[in-house]
Amino acid sequence: MSHQEITKHKEERENFDNFFSKFRSDSSFRLSRTKFPLDGYNSDEKEIDSRDTLYVWSKEDFNFYAEEDFKKQISINIKEHITKSDSLVFYRRYIEDSGYNINYKFNIISGNWYLVCYSYKNY
Repeated sequence: MSHQEITKHKEERENFDNFFSKFRSDSSFRLSRTKFPLDGYNSDEKEIDSRDTLYVWSKEDFNFYAEEDFKKQISINIKEHITKSDSLVFYRRYIEDSGYNINYKFNIISGNWYLVCYSYKNY
């Protein structure tokens, strides 16, 4: 791949910050950019002995939880952390020293960002 082709490829990639701003605020857009069936974890659905069991999110269940996630403003207690690479982003909302830990995993697919994994833990 030539330098020009690499530059063109990067220019065609969706900007994550712009994507994520819309993902947080627009539920229709959020659902259109989520790969269903969505793998992850849901502490509300699991027994204490099965904390690491895979959960498959339906559109309805995921949308309810995501709406709740993004309704809550970042406060002194709720913190955010984003880790980015060229094709992968991890977004985390959590409260230190508690059981509240929400994780989103995004991949770039054909130049656009998509949610590919969602984990909700609130013990």
